[in-house]
This record gives sequence, C-alpha cells and structure tokens, in this order.
Amino acid sequence: MTMTYVKRLTKGERARLRPTVDAQALERFFDATPPGFHRFFFLACLVDLTPDEVTALGEQIAALVPARRQRALGGLLSSDLEALWLPVDPSASGA
Repeated sequence: MTMTYVKRLTKGERARLRPTVDAQALERFFDATPPGFHRFFFLACLVDLTPDEVTALGEQIAALVPARRQRALGGLLSSDLEALWLPVDPSASGA
C-alpha cells in the first residue's frame, strides 16, 4: 500500500497567492509532485516574495520565480505535470 502525500494550503498561504491563481488546482499539482518541489512552485504563484524568501533562494533563482515566469515553468515539466500546472493560473497560460 502506498501513502499519498496531500499538501493543503493554509489560510496564510492562500492569502499570498495572486488573485488569478486557483488554489485547488495548485493543491492538485502538489498531490502529483514530490514535496521537495512544492516550495519553488508555490513561490511562483505569489503576489510577491518576502526579502527572506529572496535571500533563501538567491537573487538569480528568485528572478525566475515571479508570475511572469509561470508559463515558462510549465515547460520544465513532463506533459502530464504540465497539464496539471497550467490550470493553476489560466491567465498566465498565454492563451
């Protein structure tokens, strides 16, 4: 029997998401990905990064995370995971 890791966003995490981000779609994406990747993709969905988050990521990596990069991040994924990622923020899909 395999255990499924289910990541549910807290109220605080939801409050930091861009208004165009579908929190439930993000949770479905997290359900299909290893927990070690969640933080990076969560940060890609935020209105803004805190100074501590920028410091932890490093300036160069932090520059890859803003909303304008969300569509490009999908290109890093397999087609199955990209299909789960794109509905997270439909406004970023370029469609």
